[in-house]
Amino acid sequence: MKRSPLILAAPLLASPLALHAETLYLDPIQVTASRVAQTADAALASVTVIERDTIDRLQAHDLAELLSRSVGLTLSSNGGPGKESSLFLRGSEADHLLLLVDGVRVGSVTSGKPALASLPLDQIERIEIVRGPRSSLYGSEAIGGVVQLFTRRGGDGLRPTLSLSAGSEASRRLTAGLSGGDAQTWYSLAAQSEQTDGHDVYTAPATAWSPDEPDADGYRGRSLSLRVGQRLGKHGELELSWLRGDAKSEFDGGYVNESEGLEEVGGVRLTLDPDPLWRTTLQLGLNRDEVDSYKDGVYMSRFNTRRTSATWQNEFTLGESHLLLVGLDELRDTVDSDTAYSVTHRRTHGAFAQLQGEYGATSLQMSLREDDNDQFGSATTGSLAWGYRLHEGLRLSASAGTAYKAPSFNELYYPGYGTSTLQPEEAQSLEFGVDGSARGMSWSLHAYRSEVSHLITTVCDASWVCRAQNVERARLSGIEYQLSRLTGPWRYGLGLTLQDPRSRGGANADKRLPRRAQGSLTFDLDYQHETWDLGATLAGEGRRYDNADNSVELPAYATLDLRAQQRLGQDWRIGLKLANVTDKAYATAAWYPQPGRQWLLTLDYRPHGG
Repeated sequence: MKRSPLILAAPLLASPLALHAETLYLDPIQVTASRVAQTADAALASVTVIERDTIDRLQAHDLAELLSRSVGLTLSSNGGPGKESSLFLRGSEADHLLLLVDGVRVGSVTSGKPALASLPLDQIERIEIVRGPRSSLYGSEAIGGVVQLFTRRGGDGLRPTLSLSAGSEASRRLTAGLSGGDAQTWYSLAAQSEQTDGHDVYTAPATAWSPDEPDADGYRGRSLSLRVGQRLGKHGELELSWLRGDAKSEFDGGYVNESEGLEEVGGVRLTLDPDPLWRTTLQLGLNRDEVDSYKDGVYMSRFNTRRTSATWQNEFTLGESHLLLVGLDELRDTVDSDTAYSVTHRRTHGAFAQLQGEYGATSLQMSLREDDNDQFGSATTGSLAWGYRLHEGLRLSASAGTAYKAPSFNELYYPGYGTSTLQPEEAQSLEFGVDGSARGMSWSLHAYRSEVSHLITTVCDASWVCRAQNVERARLSGIEYQLSRLTGPWRYGLGLTLQDPRSRGGANADKRLPRRAQGSLTFDLDYQHETWDLGATLAGEGRRYDNADNSVELPAYATLDLRAQQRLGQDWRIGLKLANVTDKAYATAAWYPQPGRQWLLTLDYRPHGG
């Protein structure tokens, strides 16, 4: 790959506001935006932090549903829970979003996307969403932003947990966990099993490659998670995390109509404080993404990929309000498939540095990164972020930087489709914003614009021979607004996204990029009583197009969810969620109807204070 010039035009500098009121006022610690621990209101990035109590209150069915309610994120799903889904952050491609689990990269090396359905929401303690390019800290894949999931940590004594759920389409779920520890040792172990009969997820007219299969398409998933840690005296910490999710899904298709998948991610992290002004961290990680496909029970194909990673990170305190971060990353991607790829592995080395500090009312953050890929050569990315606090509760912000995304193995080497000479996609971005808080209310308004070059797309000739090619450019622009308030027992949050992700080159110049809604709105309203809670979510999305030439339009829609929880003594509670109560018919991908009216009843056991 040719060396990219350092154009200071990227990561974001936006509101530290979280999506829901309780995360706003607890001022949660986040680490994803700058790779160091800091409170959300100090981050020079547009960050949403979703804590466990918010996940429980919203009673989301799965990870994809929860993330889609966040500002800037658009979900496209092939039919509902357990089916293939894509998340588009700020209008970028689905594989432009970097997903981390406890600091470890997650995603298929062949498709370039993570299997969201295999990551169990019940075993997640906290989610951090960082909007905008972050390649200057994380390297490839972070053009649209970064989402990091943190599994449950444990501590504060022995605590068993149990959750039983049942709902529409014969859905059922069982989750059991055990956590404990103290200030020196902590552990958490959890297991989950879920199943649903589903509905007919594909309703297009029958064709040779997609025959008519008017049957319910079910899903079954099982998962295990483990996280243990130990303090090493006064100046160290060792932690192990592991998460495994197995999934079996049915769908409609002429070549395959069943899949069995595995998503496994594990990491070991050692943190030492050899000096009051120096902290060093070493982390080793492994991610396995495996899919076996079948047609009516007959085996058809296997795609197994592996990512092994290592990071050495050092934080140096240079004064009361200045911090220098330097580190090294190494990533090795491997493919094992019965499809013959001409290249089956690659290695990337990265080095990064970041300087952040405060100068009175002004905050600055500068970062620079150099990646060397044994397929493409070197790439340089950088960022500059600035914030100015006009007075307590009101801050202006701006940022600029660059980012890149290396092509996936399918785009490079899949027989008959891949193009081995592809160049990485590159992005240059700008963002401006203002955020404030007063009298129990917090708000933010941010505008951004990104120019993406060498965009990889599928090009077909007259004989319908299709190949991946660097032929397009794209411009991603938008405005994001958030408002949250907590007053007495009432809390509400409003999120509004207006975006225009548009192709700027190739055969579809000036067309909107497919499956991205032009606008979206989410309004949450909750009332919390001493023994019961009531809540509602109104979510709407504008029209979108299903294809690159914008000839297939998907209409706008709005859904209403209602939820209630009742505490039964100190340790038990029962919850009921009614989703899409108006039974709105809609789709986020053509011919793939989303579920209609749904209900889910959940009984939880959680020891008092847990």
